[in-house]
Amino acid sequence: MDKSIPQILFVPAGWIDPVDKMSDDTLQRCSVALGEWGTGQYQYMVLSGGIFRPPAVQTRPAAEIMREWFMQKGVDSAKILCEGYSRDTFENVSHGLPIIEEKFDDFQLTLITHSQHALRCVITFRAYGIRVHVRSVSGTSSFKLFLKECLFFLYHWYDPRGTKWLAQRNRRQRTFAVEA
Repeated sequence: MDKSIPQILFVPAGWIDPVDKMSDDTLQRCSVALGEWGTGQYQYMVLSGGIFRPPAVQTRPAAEIMREWFMQKGVDSAKILCEGYSRDTFENVSHGLPIIEEKFDDFQLTLITHSQHALRCVITFRAYGIRVHVRSVSGTSSFKLFLKECLFFLYHWYDPRGTKWLAQRNRRQRTFAVEA
């Protein structure tokens, strides 16, 4: 890694459990990111995730829930950039990049996510001309999840920016009005 270029961790949310609690996969990603942060080689972290579960499960953006966790662990809030509108992997990237590009002309990203998710993220980042380093989170997955991820991977290959009908349909199903 080029130390003269800002080093940024990018942590997309996994799932959120009732009510407004990080699921095991999100917590695993955050724990690995905290370990990376502790090395001192990163200047900022970007947390990405909006409200993508029904109101009975989620009332706050995942990025905000993750931010609170990092702050409780001692990370300076000024070093945490949050993107709280994304509903899927495509939007993690498309909504997260402008936050970074507004602050930096040049940067290097290290993506923290599970290996099965990393492939899809990398495809989407590359569709925007961004290369990322990947720090995979290890974890076990079922055969059913493996098959689903294979299908998701193929879809990301076909639609790397998530603009076609299936990605749009998925986002519509993950759009919930939150009462104030």
